[in-house]
Amino acid sequence: MGDNIRKTKEYFDRKSEKLEKIKIEKQNNLVKTVKWAIENKLYGVVLDIGIGIGGSFYYSTENVKKVIGIDISYLSLAKAKKIDKFYYIACSAYQLAFNESLFDCVVLTNVLHHFAGDSLEETKENLLNCFVETKRVLKEGGKVFIVEAFCNRLIEKMESSLYKIYFKIVKIFNKPLIYYFSFYQIKEILSYCGFKNIVFTHLKDKNIKLCPFDATFGLPLRYFGLNYILVEANK
Repeated sequence: MGDNIRKTKEYFDRKSEKLEKIKIEKQNNLVKTVKWAIENKLYGVVLDIGIGIGGSFYYSTENVKKVIGIDISYLSLAKAKKIDKFYYIACSAYQLAFNESLFDCVVLTNVLHHFAGDSLEETKENLLNCFVETKRVLKEGGKVFIVEAFCNRLIEKMESSLYKIYFKIVKIFNKPLIYYFSFYQIKEILSYCGFKNIVFTHLKDKNIKLCPFDATFGLPLRYFGLNYILVEANK
């Protein structure tokens, strides 16, 4: 486990309850957007990657058989609500602890920006490994749903060129780095992994707010140059 991934795990070990409270109180538009985007599309057995303290509770599970939520933070999972249909396992998104062709759907909501590694190369490798594993555990014809804030190509180039500097700065403050991918990067890697029927839907509410680490307020997406997008693809 790289240093930044370890710091991300430790951060959510400490802050999961506080972040969940912020999400409910300060990011209500985000919660509603996730709910609207995916809840009527899920079916069968669902894998929720990066569920934390309970990300799945933002969409209906009426049409699913069960949801298995995984997270790198065991302490976050220990605080999640225990309700019917939900099961929790602590494991990495880059090495899923499941057999092949097990799930009908895989969900990733607001997770990809936490894949930042100790270098830009490691970050891209983490994303690739996640999608390779996602495809492996999906049934033939199964679907992956990704809801994420994506940057444009200009910000992508800035992040890439300044990655080492960003990493050194956050290391000084003992904070984990986050990295926003462009949807061009996501489409390219999904295609490389063999996913088909890749569809992007812009979730147009620009008043959705992001909360920086340790913040108790949110800033609208328009101030970050980010757009929330739903990505769907088939195995």
